Amino acid sequence: NNNNNNNNNNNNNRSRSRSRETDNFNDQKKSGTDWASQMLKKMGWREGQGLGRTGDGITIPLLAKKTDKKCGIIIGLNNNNTQLIEEKSKFPIIGMTNEPTRIVILTNMVGPGEVDEDLESETASECEKYGRVIRCIVKEVLHPDVPEEEVVRIFVKFEQIDAATKAINGLNGRYFGGRIIRAYYFIESEFNKINF
Repeated sequence: NNNNNNNNNNNNNRSRSRSRETDNFNDQKKSGTDWASQMLKKMGWREGQGLGRTGDGITIPLLAKKTDKKCGIIIGLNNNNTQLIEEKSKFPIIGMTNEPTRIVILTNMVGPGEVDEDLESETASECEKYGRVIRCIVKEVLHPDVPEEEVVRIFVKFEQIDAATKAINGLNGRYFGGRIIRAYYFIESEFNKINF
């Protein structure tokens, strides 16, 4: 009987301790005294100020968004607290999205006129590391307003969304043939409209 009472007391103490830790963490987040904020403040950062030496970096923290039980993505916010895709093109790629889908679009892997007969199969093979690839298509867009790094667009359709997420995490920002690959989710209904 005494052992049961001791076990119950220990469990109650642990629950109260966890509850206090959670409350402290929430209070720290609200007041800006969480560990990350404290670290940035030690390095001279002030709330509302951009990161970096010149202060022109991001002013709003990145957020993690869960895509399924085991995966997530990091998203950025613009000053209106809406999702942001880094899109500088005068001729935007219609269908790119921050919302996870099974389709990934890769740009800047090769330049205009550099597409060879092996690019599609080599890309599909590389993407199989992240999950089962259903389809891989290379499309070269010939339009004077399309930036050189976006002329060749490689669409990869995965069987599962988590495979697409892994591919984006693994490929975006990676160097390939002296170029930096850009990887984004692509809306499935837009993918189905494209005439390949």
